[in-house]
Amino acid sequence: MKYGLLQNKSMTAVLRKLRSASRLSPKDWLLFIQAWIWLLLFDLGLRTRPFPELQTFAARLIPNPTLSPEQTENLLLTLRIAIDRAHYNHLYPMTCLRRALTLQRLLAKRGISTELKIGARKDNGKLNAHAWIEYQGQTIGEPEEITERFSVLEKDLQA
Repeated sequence: MKYGLLQNKSMTAVLRKLRSASRLSPKDWLLFIQAWIWLLLFDLGLRTRPFPELQTFAARLIPNPTLSPEQTENLLLTLRIAIDRAHYNHLYPMTCLRRALTLQRLLAKRGISTELKIGARKDNGKLNAHAWIEYQGQTIGEPEEITERFSVLEKDLQA
């Protein structure tokens, strides 16, 4: 009987995801697929390549026509949503570092320069770390107080 209950719950979750996916536009689907693939590639990369190499690649700009501030803001939000969707629908949980590298890469491909930040803090004797992206000094998709909650590691420590 337990198996049937679990099967019903997972089937309900799949149906909910399919209903949600059916509402995506073709453009949103394309962004979702790009984000999903980049998350997987950065996951594999972090397992096999030196971090500085991956971070340099993620940040490498591809010249693009200049976007207006409004277009840039919309793009930041759209890509963050696509990455969140891909993260929640991936094979296994993707950490904040994988999501940050993916966001940085997708933005760099569109000519938008960002900065990867990695912070750390100690909670009850346990070390916690978090990675995020900043655009012009503002966090993307993170609470503004993230920089107060985590001490940002210096660049020399990241390399």
